[in-house]
Amino acid sequence: MLGTVLTQCPQAKCDQYQQISRKALGIPMTTYKILNIAELKQRLQQGEELQIIDIRDPASFEQGHIAGAQRVGNDNIAQFMAQADLDAPLVVVCYHGISSQGAAEYLHQQGFDDIYSLEGGYTAWAAANG
Repeated sequence: MLGTVLTQCPQAKCDQYQQISRKALGIPMTTYKILNIAELKQRLQQGEELQIIDIRDPASFEQGHIAGAQRVGNDNIAQFMAQADLDAPLVVVCYHGISSQGAAEYLHQQGFDDIYSLEGGYTAWAAANG
């Protein structure tokens, strides 16, 4: 399950997956919330302590990421979960906001209560802040 949840979507194919609704994927609507770029930016500017994880591949993360974000993948998910605060807000970031939804669902099942998927992913964040 973990490998499936955190498998990276090739950028060329992510756009086609954006057409698939969460309902069609069988993802319940109540386990995590969608956070848009403006809301995230406002929360960060207000100094809210957010845990931000980026599930993109290491090379993409190195090319650019949200300040304070930690890259999390199959190689370090167990370490992240052992050190994370399950009660603090957690924002999951991927390329386009699709893969992060599955990861957010998985992390909710692992005990994270206040969890968000970033709408549009890092691509939208970079476009709005670049």
